[in-house]
Order: sequence, then C-alpha cells, then structure tokens
Amino acid sequence: MANYSQYFAIEKDMKSNGFDLDRSELINLFTEGKRNGLSEMTPFEYAEFLRWLNTTFQNDSVQQSKNLTIQKSNQMRRKIIALFHKMDYKLESGQINMKRVNDWCVQYGHKHMELNAYDYNELTKLLHQAEQYYKTFIEGI
Repeated sequence: MANYSQYFAIEKDMKSNGFDLDRSELINLFTEGKRNGLSEMTPFEYAEFLRWLNTTFQNDSVQQSKNLTIQKSNQMRRKIIALFHKMDYKLESGQINMKRVNDWCVQYGHKHMELNAYDYNELTKLLHQAEQYYKTFIEGI
C-alpha cells in the first residue's frame, strides 16, 4: 500500500487557499481520463501528479494574491480620489480633476509620484496623508 500523505498535505493546503476540487476530478484531469483514484496511479504517475499539483496550484495562489493586492490598491486609490472630490478637486463637468490630484500627490505625497505610480504598501501611507489633508480642509471650513 502506497503512502499518500504528500497528496493529502497538498489537498489540505489547497482547500485552505479556497480551492474546492474533487480528488477524482483532479486525477482524471491530470491523467487525461485514464485514472480516477490515487491507488490506480503508478509510482511515477503519482510523483508527477504531486509535481503538477505543486506547480499548478502554487502559481494560482500567487496570482490570486497579486489580484487581491491590486484590488486593495485600487480601493485605496478610489478612497483618495473620493477625498479630493469632497474637497472640490473637480472639473466644470463635476468629474474629478485627476491632474490636480496627481499634482498634489507629486508635491505632497511621501514618494512624490502620481497616484497610479504608488504600490500597495506606499498607498497606505499616501491614503493616511490624504486623510490628514482632508481633516485639515474640513477644520478650515
């Protein structure tokens, strides 16, 4: 009887990362329909299956993490833009004046770059700066 502990450790990790795949479907996918269970695989197939799982799902987890960071970054950018919108950084049409927002980010932002050039870690500090600026703006009214 083979030891499938490596597979079960990978499966547990996949499930904790949000992957809810059926074992037989994974095996069927990997073997192109030739096998449905771990016990049907040869030792070589099993080793390749483990390698495939690690490569495929590790890359997907990294990509999911990147996507989440991008979403959070964009959310912070929208918050910053909303703050400036409240401070009347608007065009005549009522839309946000991004040139003015970017000018503020370049002049007063801690990295002195336009808003979209800030990465996630830098945006957290820039958002704090924008919130402080907004607070000062409100107090001045």
